[in-house]
Amino acid sequence: NVEILNTAVRKIIWKGNMEISESLTIDSERLEVNAEELNIQVTGWEGKPVKINGDVNYAGGFLDMSGCELEVTGNLNVTGGEINLNGGKLVCGKELLLGDNPNGLLNLNGGEGKIAGNVSHMDGTLYMNGGTLDVAGNYYMGSENTDGTIVTSDGEIKMDNASDLLKVNGNIYLYCYSGADIQWTAGITEIGGNLYRYSSGAPGISGSHKTVFTGSQDLTISSEGWNGNLRLANVKILNTAARKITWKG
Repeated sequence: NVEILNTAVRKIIWKGNMEISESLTIDSERLEVNAEELNIQVTGWEGKPVKINGDVNYAGGFLDMSGCELEVTGNLNVTGGEINLNGGKLVCGKELLLGDNPNGLLNLNGGEGKIAGNVSHMDGTLYMNGGTLDVAGNYYMGSENTDGTIVTSDGEIKMDNASDLLKVNGNIYLYCYSGADIQWTAGITEIGGNLYRYSSGAPGISGSHKTVFTGSQDLTISSEGWNGNLRLANVKILNTAARKITWKG
């Protein structure tokens, strides 16, 4: 069992591999990780956790969770490198931020991610890879300024496995420059709120992929932009008797 104290007054640099027999807890307002390779391995893990109390900025390297459970109580900002769940579990207590680097990769790889807040995805790739991502808030690819202008995302969401499950309790905003950023050819996307699309091209949603609208409130499906067609493969809308459905575009 490892615990690091007094982190507020010192910088923590983690280089190379570390093997923990039971658990690892780091109390820090912010942990910076930028290593060529970082492996979290908990011997005989079976649910033994790695917990970081605070925000984490993951800026580079390769993090192989190897079936471990990683909990970040604050925000998780992935700006480079790869986090590979590899059958493990990632719990984020606030927001997941993907951006600033096209080479940043969150690879679920058969694992499970639970995000208590929103996802802000401005760059890099979310690769479902047979995993599940459960988002309590909204999923933003891109953003909208106060004057109504759109800031598009350069990120990518890739779903190509029948076991892929993206669950968003709130809205999904697909504000992407081109349709190539959304590659959903298999798996299921569940949306509890609305779906907004703003782009220069239709997303690559095809094949066996299913889009399921699970909410009970009024539903808006909107597609706008330079040539912003919204192309879905298989669509199911639940609770239709109790809500109004508006399709724009």
